[in-house]
Amino acid sequence: MRQRIRSRLTFASVMSLAVLFVVLVATAFATTKTRTYTSGKLSRPIVDNSLFVSRIKVPDRGKVKDVNVSVRLNHTNDGDVFLALVSPAGKTVNLTSDNGDGGANFGTGPNNCHGTPTIFDDQAATSIADPGALPPFAGSFIPEEPLSQFRGQAHGIWSLVVGDDNTPDTGTLGCWKLTIKRRT
Repeated sequence: MRQRIRSRLTFASVMSLAVLFVVLVATAFATTKTRTYTSGKLSRPIVDNSLFVSRIKVPDRGKVKDVNVSVRLNHTNDGDVFLALVSPAGKTVNLTSDNGDGGANFGTGPNNCHGTPTIFDDQAATSIADPGALPPFAGSFIPEEPLSQFRGQAHGIWSLVVGDDNTPDTGTLGCWKLTIKRRT
C-alpha cells in the first residue's frame, strides 16, 4: 500500500512539474509588442465648468501588459483640470484631478503632438498628486489611480475625459496618445 501511495505521489509531482515547465517556457517565449495610438492635433477648447470626451480607436488585439497615456494641454490653472481614461470595456481610471495648485499646463513646448507631454505611467518615480510635482508637469508621473487596472483590455474605443471644474480659467487640449504594450 505504501508503495502505491509513493508512486502516485511521484506521478502527481512529476505531472505538476511538467505543467509548470510548459507554462514557464510559454511565458519565456511569449513576445510583446508596444504600439502608440494618437489623437493627432486637436486644438480642442477646455471651457469652464464643463467636460468633453476625445476618442482613439485601437484596432489591435492581444492581452494588455501595460498602458501609458501622454497628454499635451495648455490651461491657465491646472488646479481646475481633471483627466480620466475610459477603456473599451467601460473601466475608468482617474489620471489627475485638481492638481497643480494654480500652475499652468500639462507639458511644455508646442501644444500639439510634438510638444513635451505629461506622461501618466504606473512605473514613474513621482505621483501627479505629490505636492512636490508642479506644473507644467513635463515628463512622467504616476496617475492618481493605477493604469494596471486596464490589463487585459485593449481592442476598441478608448476615451479621454477632459474637464474644467472652476472659473475663470480655460485651456486647450492639443494632443493625447495611448501607448499599449501587449502580449502577442
